[in-house]
Amino acid sequence: MRPGAGSQAREGAGRRPQLVRRLSLVQARRGRPHAYAYIRLRFVLGGVELATARELVGHFTGTCPIYNTLRRGGPIEAEVEVAVADG
Repeated sequence: MRPGAGSQAREGAGRRPQLVRRLSLVQARRGRPHAYAYIRLRFVLGGVELATARELVGHFTGTCPIYNTLRRGGPIEAEVEVAVADG
């Protein structure tokens, strides 16, 4: 079973998570243009509960080869939020 499948089933069949916003912040190290002090990613997902959003982003951070390469190079974090439905 793929990550999040059970949580999605509990939240309603046919609803799919949507990436509403993504924000990336990178701070370069002074005097070292190819090094960074930190990377911070913020994911805002819609159509799922917070627990499912965290599970999905956790799957991403655990399996994405680019994320994991960057993680070996310095501090990186991923923040998760859930979009509030309008109306």
